[in-house]
Amino acid sequence: MPPGPRQTLNMSLDYRAVLRTNLRAVFAVHGDTTATASRKARYLDGPKRGRTISERSLRYFLEEGGPSPSLDALAAIAGAYDLMPWQLLVPGLDPGNPPYLALSDAERALYADFRRLKAKLADQ
Repeated sequence: MPPGPRQTLNMSLDYRAVLRTNLRAVFAVHGDTTATASRKARYLDGPKRGRTISERSLRYFLEEGGPSPSLDALAAIAGAYDLMPWQLLVPGLDPGNPPYLALSDAERALYADFRRLKAKLADQ
């Protein structure tokens, strides 16, 4: 089955640049440098499980033309900041309000409460 128009909308996007921008944003929000981030980011699976990502690797990921991180490295970095790996590849990531695939029941109820409150305030 061929991809739909939404699936190919940003195929020309430079995802390495998106990742660099998002990593810088995440590090800035948490006040981290590559040195402090490297102590937080631990591999979750595979032969490197439990080991931290080197500061050098993080610097490479932030450099234009640097190597792409492995999925394991991406998962380790994301996990250190309570994110999912795919969230680091979303253009315009707001580290304080990351995108989600689906809302929980509690989130849906909260948004419904916000809509009711907004309508009530608009009536005043």
